[in-house]
Amino acid sequence: MIRPWNRTLGVACALVCAVMAWTGAPLEAAEKASPVAVMTVQSIDGAIENVRYLLTLAGQGESAKQIEALLGQVTSGKRFQGIDTQKPLGAFIAKLGEALDNPPLVVFVPLTNQDEFIDLLKQVGMEPSKPEKDVYTVDTPLGVSLALRFANNHAYFAMNADTLQGDLPDPKTFVPKSHLNSIIAATFKIDQMTPETRKQALQQVQAQFDADKPKKDEESDEQHAVRLALLKGMREISNSVVRDAEQVSFSFNVDQKEGNIAADLMMVAKPGSKLAEKIQDLGPAQPIAPVHVEVSVGKLALLLLPDESDGKVGDIRKLFAGEDKGKDKVRISLYGGDAMHIRFDVNAQVVKLFAALMPQEQR
Repeated sequence: MIRPWNRTLGVACALVCAVMAWTGAPLEAAEKASPVAVMTVQSIDGAIENVRYLLTLAGQGESAKQIEALLGQVTSGKRFQGIDTQKPLGAFIAKLGEALDNPPLVVFVPLTNQDEFIDLLKQVGMEPSKPEKDVYTVDTPLGVSLALRFANNHAYFAMNADTLQGDLPDPKTFVPKSHLNSIIAATFKIDQMTPETRKQALQQVQAQFDADKPKKDEESDEQHAVRLALLKGMREISNSVVRDAEQVSFSFNVDQKEGNIAADLMMVAKPGSKLAEKIQDLGPAQPIAPVHVEVSVGKLALLLLPDESDGKVGDIRKLFAGEDKGKDKVRISLYGGDAMHIRFDVNAQVVKLFAALMPQEQR
């Protein structure tokens, strides 16, 4: 009865691995010690807890329960058997080669028991073959084969078995400490791009600009001029990052106690570069950001809602009454100094606001 769901979960697993793990060339052990890019999820337990929290805020608490029930069903009650659900998981790029569109990215999953994890893979239709040189082949319902190797109490997935040869880095040695406190985090060492990959990146930025700049049929001359100016600005920013950035990092967090959702983007420029000068011009980091924007989303919604939306107006006023009064803020802060730091803070009540504004049939 549950085999179709098994295939569905197998396809989902394959999609995640296929998107995150591209074909790559063999890597030397020394090169694998300090990955160029690291992307992590704090833990499976943390992810589930926060997804449940956000869905509940959006009035979809029942959906969260259904998802968890479905997860138990498709794995015959095994859920995350063999996986350490309290440790980080994610992906890394050990080294960028000469082809920007073909980096050797590897997915890593923390384990509590290797045999139980293999049993879980079988349950979702991804049974590993017998290993060759410690590397398994995992056939997926998509017809895509993945390479799998076990090391450092982790499972490592890639599209190419050669990518998993040699000494694989232990996540506890390369995952940045800042990632451990973030639900989702990513760090990219831009300065480790090769001259060829940097050239390819700049070419891709220009190609995207060239594709987007022609005037669209529905645009007026004025609208096209504004959009073109924005595109040019984005192109210059992108080129500046590719040429002069040293490292870019991103993190996403949910503070359930304070009712705050935050996203942080930080960029460190190469010393002495034009980008470093621009960041310094923003001024040093300080308690009050040089650029700080705060919007009352509730009041903005009340202002923009049409007159016939009396029911929704009442819902919005109830959301931000009493102890929740004033908890409808979205804040954007921009700091300078040694690094550029952009922070977005959204009060959790704003999620409820968007849920209230959605048509009933879409909730």
